[in-house]
Amino acid sequence: MVLGRCLDATSAAGNKPGRIPFRESKLTMLLQTALQGREKLTMVVNLTPLDKYYEENSNVLNFASIARNIIFKSSIAFKNHTRYSNFMGDIRYDIEEVDKAKDEYIQDLAEENARLHEELQSLRAQLEEQEQILHSS
Repeated sequence: MVLGRCLDATSAAGNKPGRIPFRESKLTMLLQTALQGREKLTMVVNLTPLDKYYEENSNVLNFASIARNIIFKSSIAFKNHTRYSNFMGDIRYDIEEVDKAKDEYIQDLAEENARLHEELQSLRAQLEEQEQILHSS
């Protein structure tokens, strides 16, 4: 509820300094600089496709539309330099390294799959041999 009030106050104020209730919640205190337009912020919305959650989904979508319509005129001054950056650690992945690791993982899985397939064929052959020995005796 506090985050909703902060988003409402932010969207109403625009770039004008106004009273935004950041201190009423720990979450809004963490998001304060982003809600003031000094950091980038991404909102992920989760919806449930069941009929009984229609009202909750409607509220979530209204909440997300308020957040989406907030536009700050000033640009973001300090990209990736927040007071909470050290809290999460400086995690940076190079896309090429991630793709290379993913390709290596897929290759390892393909090799493991081939090995297991060969082992399965070998076990089937052994089973057939044992069945032939049992039927012949």
